[in-house]
Amino acid sequence: MMDNKDLYADVQNNVKICYQTFGLPNNPPFILLMGNGAQGIFWPDLFCQKLAERDYYVVRFDYRDTGLSSHFDFDKHPYDFLDIAKDILGFLNALKLEKAHFVGLSMGGFIAQLLAIHYSEHVLSVVSMMSTSDYSSLLYTLEGRPFSPSGLPAPKKEFMDTLAKIDPSLTEIEKLMANWKAANGSKASFDEKDWYELLKFSIEREKHSGGIGGGHNHMRAAGRMPDLNLLPSLRKVAIPFLAIQGGEDPIFTPEHGRETASSVPNGKLLIIENMGHAFAPEFYGLIINAIVEQLT
Repeated sequence: MMDNKDLYADVQNNVKICYQTFGLPNNPPFILLMGNGAQGIFWPDLFCQKLAERDYYVVRFDYRDTGLSSHFDFDKHPYDFLDIAKDILGFLNALKLEKAHFVGLSMGGFIAQLLAIHYSEHVLSVVSMMSTSDYSSLLYTLEGRPFSPSGLPAPKKEFMDTLAKIDPSLTEIEKLMANWKAANGSKASFDEKDWYELLKFSIEREKHSGGIGGGHNHMRAAGRMPDLNLLPSLRKVAIPFLAIQGGEDPIFTPEHGRETASSVPNGKLLIIENMGHAFAPEFYGLIINAIVEQLT
């Protein structure tokens, strides 16, 4: 892991956000939004560096209830995805940024879409990666409900069956490794040593802050949303928008990216055939080129 300095910003309602930066602050800003329960450090150092080398100011951060950011008792302080979006607006203000480009992965892509729909004046562009515009396709599956309102596909049955078969006697890291390996798919590289080190560091980092893992709270936040289908609202989004989807993504299959891109006026789509629902180094260059090209 890169030894980037942990910085902190007070954003709203006693929420303190931990973040790290790459590149020069006077360059155009890119805010990276990670997935459900994932810390900012899950954006790989090398990816952040390479994006910053394209003359951008790159910022990754821990959502509330993850990493070194503020942690809450959800029962006493419930919130939803729009509250997380407001955290990000407060974060922009703390960084003295009026607008930014947003790259969101999985849940982060959904939240980037929420920002584009509700707070477009603060959004220069959106890249929604390994994500969806109908989060109920995942939530309903986890809750045992049969379908999502938009009709977008549920996570693949083979993936869900694999998760169900993970040995409960495994260590926390081993369970997480098995989960990420299944999400990655069989065609992209998966460096078990690197993933082990990342997961070990993330667990130690979160325990140091007193956190217990935000994934469960983030799913509860999803459940508090009155409507998880953003497809109708995306028709009004007029900023540069790119959907990047993995051809092997078992959680949000390529149909999710196609439907998202087709719902946004002038939306663009990139399907990366061998990519699953996890970062693999062989895709960094392709992803970064696509991100930069959609802005020109």
